[in-house]
Amino acid sequence: MRWLWAPFLALSCLTGAGTAAWSADPEIWFNPHATLDWLQIFSDDAPWQTAAGHVQVMEVVHWWLDTASDAQVQAIGEFAKSHHMKIDLEIQAVGIYPTDNCGTTEGYSDIGILTNEAAVLKRNGITPDVMTMDEPVGFGHYSAGPAGCMFSPEDLATRVTANISGVIALFPNIQIYEIEPIPALTSNSDWRYVTNQFETQLQRMIGRPVRGMQLDIGWASAGWVPAVKDIQQYTHDRNMTWGPIADPSANANSNAAAVASVIQQYEYMEGTLGLVPDMVIFTTWVTYPQYSMPETSPTAQTYEIDQYFRTRTMMQAQFVGLGAKGKLTTTDGLPVAGATISGYVPGVDFSQPLPVMVYQGVVPSNAVTALIGIRLNTECSCQGLNDVLVGTIQYQETQGGSASLSFSYPSIPSTFNGALVDGEVVGGTVVTRFITTSPTQTVYPNSAFFPVTAGAQYTFSVPASTIGGAGWYGNVFLVWIDANGNGITRVTLVPGPGQRLMSSTTTAADGTFTLPHLPRVGPGSAPVMIEYPGDATHRAVGWTPLQ
Repeated sequence: MRWLWAPFLALSCLTGAGTAAWSADPEIWFNPHATLDWLQIFSDDAPWQTAAGHVQVMEVVHWWLDTASDAQVQAIGEFAKSHHMKIDLEIQAVGIYPTDNCGTTEGYSDIGILTNEAAVLKRNGITPDVMTMDEPVGFGHYSAGPAGCMFSPEDLATRVTANISGVIALFPNIQIYEIEPIPALTSNSDWRYVTNQFETQLQRMIGRPVRGMQLDIGWASAGWVPAVKDIQQYTHDRNMTWGPIADPSANANSNAAAVASVIQQYEYMEGTLGLVPDMVIFTTWVTYPQYSMPETSPTAQTYEIDQYFRTRTMMQAQFVGLGAKGKLTTTDGLPVAGATISGYVPGVDFSQPLPVMVYQGVVPSNAVTALIGIRLNTECSCQGLNDVLVGTIQYQETQGGSASLSFSYPSIPSTFNGALVDGEVVGGTVVTRFITTSPTQTVYPNSAFFPVTAGAQYTFSVPASTIGGAGWYGNVFLVWIDANGNGITRVTLVPGPGQRLMSSTTTAADGTFTLPHLPRVGPGSAPVMIEYPGDATHRAVGWTPLQ
């Protein structure tokens, strides 16, 4: 799991869905550790009792036990017991020794530490039901040195066994789950063999199988949809469960935006794509949302859980004449009347300004300069055809400093490394258009280095969209530079594809609807989308035609 980063959800090319066959509700896991009020949730009058009734597994991160008081640990145990929740101990599973010259990244821990931390639970009368390994294959096998060790599957299983055997000795009935990064894992051609070898060897060594896989999804990657389908098949073939980690977009610049991004993720995966998981893990490892409670607030993490249990909806549709007809129902077949249905094509409305992504943050304490960059088909673990629009990118310090920069690439007919460059008038303003006619064409313009004020609050604004269905395969970033000229960290934004409204209507009493104007394909043969935005009691759902 990414401890500090969670990408922005970006729509991908889809296959027709929205017709999933629902059975039992997925199991709900909850890890509130990153919120400011998480230690206040373990009381019977804490304002999240409805959400608490949905949670079946409460997660405890292993390193927290190093500094937690016995009273704090006992409060978690007592709350979980009174609410019939299981306890999950989430760990960095790959063991390293003092003589190792690798293993300094996430996923690793010194052998012996996990046993000591598990002993804290034992001392306080808590028996964890589950132990979840944080990306052992992703970090332990595929991550390159010196931070990653790149162990073989057999050596990886040996290292994990050495690290968790002490925990198993304390809790003999504990079950093992695995987190892996998606699509980073499945982008490797041998991932099935490597993952299966690791899990098989680990089962042989510890005497129990890996029961399920949790997906740390790179929502900004265009490849996450087929990757999830691959994992769904992989786990099904091995009698394992699977489920997404519902973490917020790192681009969310407020509590409300972070919560909304999580809701959008699971509605899109389940309602539009029809990918129904066995479990959903609610957590955050980024700045927002800052609070878990109250559950009635759309700025709180537990609100995400309550919204998950709104009535699920299904959409059936087909093209008829110049438009489309369809029906909106609940998953048990009841019609949803009076609902607004809209039909879109990907792209941009040239009569309106470009949509703007805005990120707000604080300049790192050791930053002295910064750089803005635009990337297509490079520095993104992605490749594809792009036809994108980028306006003037703005950096502005709003408090504690006054530095600013406006950056745009010249919007004149030219080429960049083979990619086509031109200008377009959008909303009355000339913006730059980049077209990559091959996935191998890379675009990587940078601004000049500019001074920044350490500790200042700032706003980073990126007006951008696509022309049609191609792109974004890339990102726009702001990188911080220290006094020695070294990069510190970067803020990376992935612009969405944009949507252009074509038609809108309202469902009849029987849930049927007609959209009179909707093309059968969007620009560049991209899929059109029919959407229902949901309401207070019903989930959002979408439909797109099979390609």
